[in-house]
Amino acid sequence: MPERVGKSKLLYSKFTAITFSSGFMGRLLPIKSRRHAVERPRSEMRKGITGMKWKHLALSAAAAVSAMAVSAPAMAKMDLYEDYESGQEVIELTTVQVDDGQFDTYLEGLKSTWIASNEVAKKLGMIKDYRIYWNPAPTDHSFDLVLEIVYPSVKEWAGSKAEYMKFLDAYGKANVDQGDETVRKLYNQIRKITGTYVMREVIVH
Repeated sequence: MPERVGKSKLLYSKFTAITFSSGFMGRLLPIKSRRHAVERPRSEMRKGITGMKWKHLALSAAAAVSAMAVSAPAMAKMDLYEDYESGQEVIELTTVQVDDGQFDTYLEGLKSTWIASNEVAKKLGMIKDYRIYWNPAPTDHSFDLVLEIVYPSVKEWAGSKAEYMKFLDAYGKANVDQGDETVRKLYNQIRKITGTYVMREVIVH
């Protein structure tokens, strides 16, 4: 089962289509006419202002058409389920930063808790697979390990009371309690969970 600080699960919709908008409409800068400092007769001013307004309107319209032609992105012709869809599997990744000198200690703990519980869940069909990845070139602000769990579908990822009771019968409540105690007394002292990511594949047809 997931190695995390709390037991709460993220809410997750069946499929969320995420679109990224690129580009932007051109900014239209209004052309402002400025009055001359020298006074003119009103009739001459009206003619001048009227003529300037028409010129400015024509320039603004031309600028708008030009800006739209240059900066407006082409409309994508991609329809959900026809051109692309999400895969059935749900992949949960947990990134972990381990204290210096505690790598082997943490792995030993995972073997008796995280790995043991996931083996039971895999045999029950609740998860499809699980893996541990090591980061050979970590930085100060990255992670040392990635814990991966692959769920067959959103249903198994979300879980249910019936599935939990089934897992509890197979794994044993004593082992669950022991795992929780290990998290509190050992894991919280030697490692830090830096992120949890839930993903689904995007299949493009």
